[in-house]
Amino acid sequence: MGLPQTPAEAAEALRKYGQQQYNRGNYDAALAAFNEALGLSAADNMAILNHRAATLCMLGRTQKALEDGRQMIKMDKNDYRGYLRTACVLRLMKKHEKALEIFRYALRTLPKDSPYYKVCCCYFNSCRKTLNNRQKDIQQAERGLNIALNGPQTLDPCSIFPFEVMRLTFLHLNTRDRITLRRVSKSWKSLCQSIPEMYREMDLRSAPKRKKLTAKSLIPFLKLSNYSPTKVTLAKLSDVEASKCLTYLSRCKTVQELYLYYSADAQCDKLDVTGFSSLRILKTSRDFAMSAGDMRNVCGNLPQLEHLEIWLKAHPSDTTLLDFPTPMKNLRSLTIGALNWIKFTIPEDSPEQNMGDRFPQLEQINFIEMTLVDFPDLSKCTTLRRVGFLACSATNLPRLLLPNGVEHLSLSRTCGHIQHIDWQPQCLRSIVWNDAQRPGEDALTCLLMDHSENLVYLDLENCRDAALPIILHESIENGHLRSVTDLNVARVPLINRETIDLIIKHMPALKRLNISATQTDASSIRKLVNAKDMKLERLVCHALLTERSYQDAVTLARDHGIEIPVVKTTVPPSESLRQCAF
Repeated sequence: MGLPQTPAEAAEALRKYGQQQYNRGNYDAALAAFNEALGLSAADNMAILNHRAATLCMLGRTQKALEDGRQMIKMDKNDYRGYLRTACVLRLMKKHEKALEIFRYALRTLPKDSPYYKVCCCYFNSCRKTLNNRQKDIQQAERGLNIALNGPQTLDPCSIFPFEVMRLTFLHLNTRDRITLRRVSKSWKSLCQSIPEMYREMDLRSAPKRKKLTAKSLIPFLKLSNYSPTKVTLAKLSDVEASKCLTYLSRCKTVQELYLYYSADAQCDKLDVTGFSSLRILKTSRDFAMSAGDMRNVCGNLPQLEHLEIWLKAHPSDTTLLDFPTPMKNLRSLTIGALNWIKFTIPEDSPEQNMGDRFPQLEQINFIEMTLVDFPDLSKCTTLRRVGFLACSATNLPRLLLPNGVEHLSLSRTCGHIQHIDWQPQCLRSIVWNDAQRPGEDALTCLLMDHSENLVYLDLENCRDAALPIILHESIENGHLRSVTDLNVARVPLINRETIDLIIKHMPALKRLNISATQTDASSIRKLVNAKDMKLERLVCHALLTERSYQDAVTLARDHGIEIPVVKTTVPPSESLRQCAF
């Protein structure tokens, strides 16, 4: 479709096009359209300059926007738009005094019987109120500073507050601050010595003024805790000193939680935990990665372990997971991550011992960033409630075997076609399947249609499968998702007005909904607001098909008490949707 023939019509068309791009958030395209429109003769330069100044403000070019506003005033001193635009830009630049002067000049220039005179009066009063509030804040800060500098000498809190209050306050501080307290005065040092539990949680990530900690520097921390620490976090350790620190800590039989956040080299990657007989929680960072064989040796020496989070690295002779020499009777949570997408195999259950016998108390298991030859058979783990395969890929996923009591299933960022699910979930309440690639029609049908009667949380953001929209529509229409309270379908193809109609009709329990980056529009938002059988509490609807009535629909939703979060314009679109997720 070509441009209009006359220059005036061409300029008007470019102005409307630029305004559309501005409403959609395409500020660079809008600026280009306004610049081109200003180059045409017979153009409404006042309106175009006004739009261009607003666009420049959104791009952060406030100085250029200020020049456009002043040019508008020079073009027509009786047009209120020039004064308002210039003053608004000055307020955006935190120059409230100059903005106030512009409003005063406008009130002197515009006729008092003009309808725009009252508009300028309102803005003038608002700007003056803001400036007065800023001056009051400055005066209050000055008074507070004078009191702090010239007031009476402060009293020691230890002499005012009771011991229990000081104890609770000190326990909220980190390790570095707790050590600093001992240097305040003799009374504070004596008070700290009377609270031995203050130093039983040793977080050496915040140790004072040291880049690297040594085993020798660990001894004072142990003395402060009377050699009875319960929670220890090791960080900033040199590789040579790491094993010595663990040896010292292993002599303290009270250690129950151990967190390792330091880098280990090839000569110091074996974790010696033979002395930690009471250890219940062990977590390592990605930097402290070990082989699967080392992991089995660690777990074999920790009979009381309840929570294990560990990272593995490639080893040519050992790529088998979950093959521990002794059963872990107390393990409740297991998280295994891998570096560089290592490929692991899952050993088959033997008649003598299956996964349920190895982990009789297991409630949660997660696999992170690894390539699995096959999913493990977890059907015998009857206590399992939470299962996660996070950022995993697999060359062959013929089945997914889980116990019937699983309540939460996460397959985020998985890549692999699940041909069949050999289990009958009876208590499934939460499914997280975002950013998944080709999950498979059978798996989607099983989880969204056959076993979704107890489902309350469903996250399908950016789940890429051609059959997903069809299966989702059928599942909603047949009433399989009537109990769902949280639904996330952001960036899912073919989510449109028809989907919203089905949600309103067949999902009365829905409270929180994310339809960002879908084919819905402002009319869909109004339908959700006016729905009688469904009362939304939170709606995320960014990056929709933009139209002029979109902002009106958002305002209507907020007036009805629906929370609609605002995304920062500096955040990339995909991360913005993540920020507003449930």
